[in-house]
Order: sequence, then structure tokens, then C-alpha cells
Amino acid sequence: MANYDIIIDRNSGIRTTYSDGSTAQAKLKMTRRDKEEVEGLLKLIETDRNSVNKSLLQKIGSILSAALFTPPIAGHFGAAQAQSGNNGLRIRLIIENPQIARYPWEALYHQGHFLSTWNQTPFVRGVPITGSSKRPTMTTPLKILVVVSNPDSPGFHRLNTEREIENIMLSLDDSNTGKKVQVVTERTGTRQRILKHMRSGANFNIIHFIGHGDVSSGKATLVLETEDDSKPDFLNYDDLGNMLQN
Repeated sequence: MANYDIIIDRNSGIRTTYSDGSTAQAKLKMTRRDKEEVEGLLKLIETDRNSVNKSLLQKIGSILSAALFTPPIAGHFGAAQAQSGNNGLRIRLIIENPQIARYPWEALYHQGHFLSTWNQTPFVRGVPITGSSKRPTMTTPLKILVVVSNPDSPGFHRLNTEREIENIMLSLDDSNTGKKVQVVTERTGTRQRILKHMRSGANFNIIHFIGHGDVSSGKATLVLETEDDSKPDFLNYDDLGNMLQN
């Protein structure tokens, strides 16, 4: 599968790069009206989760898609799709402008598909990296903490978390892989229990979260549990970063 990188810089300039080395550049065309409409729809979702439906997500995704896929970018992306054929494109989106990054780009709706859920376009959000970075050394075994959060609260349907855990374990069910990877599963995803694991000295390399995401106070959040499971606990990315650093 070929790679397709999309970078939106701090000045809202767009630069795309395909695996063959070809590139395209343009400017994000997101008007003030577009921003107000997206923010209004996100506010609606935040205040009334029952309002979330495919049509609403398509509307948000279409606005973001029109802003991103201007003619130069759409042409380059289309050419990359044609060249990759049925093998698909692995899309990596990196946004350096924090005001633009806060929008739900995972909802991008282009050519009749949500790119993040279409099997032809695996989609991930990348993190801007400033300065030089040194590849860390890693010793085996690779340590993975699987955190499960499945609060029994209105507005959040119950997830089949055991099936995802089973899929993870099956993917590692290999005599060679098993010796190189250790998995710890926390089935009660609260802040306190995550912190306990982080302070245990296990030095986890990967944290895999199984649960819901949401928007709270204009910020993307993970939906954690509380100890008595009386209500969901919304953990935004700032608090998550502080938790992992401390």
C-alpha cells in the first residue's frame, strides 16, 4: 500500500507527498462561514449526543473536504489513487496550525466515503515534530498496556471490548512474537488505574485504548470510567499528555 502524506502548516498552507516523490501545494480554503458552521455542529454534538448521525457527520466531513481538496490537491490525490489502484492509499495527516487541528478531520468525507473508515484509505493523524529527533533504542520485550473503558452511561453504547482484546492477542499469537511482546490489560479504564500502571515502573512502550471518544468543551477527549461507574470521565489531550509525562 502506498503512502500519501498531507501537511497543513501554521499558515494554512497544504503540502501533499505521494510515495513516488510527487508533491502538490495549495492553500486551505476554509472560510469564516465554514468554521462557524463546523463549530456550530460540534457544539450541537457536545450538548446533544443523540443528534449525532451519519448525515451530520457527512456535513462536517464535506465542509472539511472542500477546504482541503482544492483543485491542485484533489488532482494530485486523484492521480495517486489511480496509480495505487486497488492497493489503496495510506493517508497520514499532520496539522501544525492548532486552530485547524482541533477540527474532527477524521470525519473527512470525500468522493462518497469517510476516508477514515474506507478500506482503500487507512487514515491516521500524525503529530508535528519540531527540531531533530533521535531514534530511541528499544529493548525487548515490547511492553503494551491495553486500557479498556466501557462506561455504563446514557449516550454511550456498550462496546464488545473482549472481542478487540481477543483480536489483539490473536495477532500476537506467534511463538516468535510472543517472546518479544508483553501485554498488560486494564479492564477498568479510570485515571487512577492508568496512573497506577504508569507509575509501576513497567515502562510501557505502547498504550492501546479501547473505548469511546468524544468532544467536551471544544476539545477531543477519551471517555474514561469512574471508580463507581456512575458517570463518564472525559480526559482531554492536554490532561492525557500531562498524565503520560508525569
